[in-house]
Amino acid sequence: MKNSRGYFSELKIRRDRLQPKKPRKQHGTLLFTHICNHLCEHVLRIPVSKVSIWPEGLPLTTLHNLTKLRIEKCEELEIKVAASTKSVDFPYRVLVEVIRNICGTAERIHLGIPIKHTFKCDTSYFKCHHLTIDRPTPWLTGKNLFKMRCAQMEISRSRLKVKDLLNFVEKWMKSDLSEEFEFLDITFEKKIKILTFPKSFQAKTWNKEMRGQHYLAGTKVIDCEHGGDVVHKNGRTIATVCTQSDRKRFFFGVWHNPFPMIPQENVPEMLSCSLTCLRICNVAKSLEYESISWNVDISKEGTFLQFKCNDEVCGTWSFKESGNTVTVSKKEDPNTIIYEEESENVYDSLTSAIIHVTDVLKCTVSNVEIWIQDFKHFIIHKLMRLKIEKCLNMRIYLAIKEKIPVTLDPWLATVIKNVCATGRLYISVPTDESFECDPSHFKCHLLVMDQPSPWLTPETL
Repeated sequence: MKNSRGYFSELKIRRDRLQPKKPRKQHGTLLFTHICNHLCEHVLRIPVSKVSIWPEGLPLTTLHNLTKLRIEKCEELEIKVAASTKSVDFPYRVLVEVIRNICGTAERIHLGIPIKHTFKCDTSYFKCHHLTIDRPTPWLTGKNLFKMRCAQMEISRSRLKVKDLLNFVEKWMKSDLSEEFEFLDITFEKKIKILTFPKSFQAKTWNKEMRGQHYLAGTKVIDCEHGGDVVHKNGRTIATVCTQSDRKRFFFGVWHNPFPMIPQENVPEMLSCSLTCLRICNVAKSLEYESISWNVDISKEGTFLQFKCNDEVCGTWSFKESGNTVTVSKKEDPNTIIYEEESENVYDSLTSAIIHVTDVLKCTVSNVEIWIQDFKHFIIHKLMRLKIEKCLNMRIYLAIKEKIPVTLDPWLATVIKNVCATGRLYISVPTDESFECDPSHFKCHLLVMDQPSPWLTPETL
């Protein structure tokens, strides 16, 4: 791999990389690491890209020798174990030394090891640009959270209280850190019941003239429409406090750029955020997108809305109906729920999503494919609720071997009426003389029917 200057180096310290037989050699390994680091930085002038430390299974002597490790500068420090690991024998004194010696030189830090409440560390040692902690943090208190000198902080499974986080916001409002700090993203295991702003915050609702609706936090897009806006003591810097992900996530972001441009790859995620409340995203309307196409795919395998950027799939929404609830999820791993709504018909929800996306992206659906093979009658009947104002191509089809007419009810005529295909309409289902459809509903450029159609007369043609 290459960087802008040519190459980069990467240091890995883990059991399958270090397996010395004697303690003396373990110390030699760390000495060798120092030499390699010095060679990379001062002789070859290659920056260290990533330092990975996997303490699981390392001998205690090797762990203690980590206190001697020095990295003048690196892009990322990673200290983690497997997600299934519940505890690790990593002396806290050693961990503190590693954090103190390397954290101040790293752009990004990922701390992914289980740490108990007895862990004590001066949080001012955390001085990176982006900090990620994805294991429980019983040792982290509201008091020492503010001492961290990290512009961006993402902390999962936190045990902090909402009061601690509001105190963090208040300290920021009164501090001199308006330019350095960017955002704090905290995820709880339980829902945030109440988020009440103190009167001293003088929190305001969203003003479209002051900032955009969506905050770009690294690669994530945060919907801040319903957040409370606070102002720094300098009188010009705005920040937003809001909850996300079913009220289990506290987000505090500073608007250094009040109207950020949302990158192309974030479009499906941005739509997911705004679709939660089914409101139109005014900011998205003003953005200039690259070519985006999207398809509707309906079959016994499921109902999907698929996004494509430059002919490559960049996101898929899956619609599932259970009782009186329709759940919309991301099809890609990990499977995450976008939103849920009360509905007895999955195609009502699909219609709402299509209307919303069409309005945001200002584009039409490219392809609608309806494969009704093995569909039960009541599901076919529900298709009559699907409405798409405009699409380029639509295909309704069965297996070639199927010869039984599917005209038990007017569902086919209703779908042709409600889904207006302007490009190519391909109907590959058998019909009989009893089929009735207003011929004026056929408004496409190219019509293809490759199954028997005895209902079609010269007059209707």
